[in-house]
Amino acid sequence: MPVKKYDAIIIGAGPAGCSAGLKLAGERLKTLIVEKRKLPRLKVCAGLLPEAAIQVLEDYLNLKIAEHVFEEPKTVGLVYIPPSGFKNTVLKLNYQLYNINRVEFDNWLAREAESKGVEILQNTQPEKIEENDKEVILKITGGVTLKTSYLIGCDGVKSWTRRQLSNRKYECAPVYQETYRLKEDQVHIVKPYFHIFLNGDICNLYSYMILKKSRVILGTGNFNSEKVSAKTVHSMLKFKKFLEDQTPEFKKIFNQKPVRELWFIPFFKPETGRGRILLAGDAAGFVNPFSGEGIRLAVESGVYAAEAIIKNMFENGRVLEYYQRQVSQLIDFCERMRDYTVNLTELEREQYVKDMRAASKNL
Repeated sequence: MPVKKYDAIIIGAGPAGCSAGLKLAGERLKTLIVEKRKLPRLKVCAGLLPEAAIQVLEDYLNLKIAEHVFEEPKTVGLVYIPPSGFKNTVLKLNYQLYNINRVEFDNWLAREAESKGVEILQNTQPEKIEENDKEVILKITGGVTLKTSYLIGCDGVKSWTRRQLSNRKYECAPVYQETYRLKEDQVHIVKPYFHIFLNGDICNLYSYMILKKSRVILGTGNFNSEKVSAKTVHSMLKFKKFLEDQTPEFKKIFNQKPVRELWFIPFFKPETGRGRILLAGDAAGFVNPFSGEGIRLAVESGVYAAEAIIKNMFENGRVLEYYQRQVSQLIDFCERMRDYTVNLTELEREQYVKDMRAASKNL
């Protein structure tokens, strides 16, 4: 059987991979996405997009998100709760987030990519990569061999692609979620905001709460705790106790058995790839560890990786260099936010919210 050749192969059909695919297909480059699972697939995520992410999709990919992707309420405000509790909550003014169903969002983006000519192989595992001066050779499920001029690894925080490039250990922070169903007379308990709790006594990264129609999602994150330890579960117990102490009505919600899920966010210095192999999204380490935001950075980096290939397709050695320049500000942002998050004290968490409140009064 003849070996199939592509201009670009992408590993992973998430936001980074599909965004890269859409950009490449828009320039009529023969593009394949290799996805290890069947679509649509579960993705553990709070499911929120800042307006900047909506703008990136429109500006770079000429896409408007389909209405069925949004949850209720469609938009929510952002509030920060300091260690001192709800009484000192502050709303971030002139800022809103779009409330999405992450499974529907990823599936919609994949369907958009296919409609533009991107080929998606589902239920397909990458098995081996070989690289030379002219191409990348990828072996996949079933012993099939593919060839491509460039490959983009967009296969998430535990990236298989990244592991082929380096043996170093990459720290990832576990984020544990619990989802509770709300009865009709309980929906009012959870206000229509994305709540970020800056409370180091609960967990050392962040904890959050978001309303999704008749469900409420709680999440806690910890760095320096990659293994799913008692610390991860204990953080959620402390978080629920905190909520119950602040608002006793939460006790009725927490009496039921929740849906429990675990995911990870990158907590390492971003890496862009090597040679003809680029990394984007979580695979590259693009995330804001202070808030957990990653979708916007995934879309941006996916587009930048595609642009690097488009503009330097026939100039060997220039693609990675161009991509590194394009994402230099993203790398700097992620690094600054990681350092800030790691070194944040309880007093500084309290002061952060206090300063935000003072700034809002001056508007």
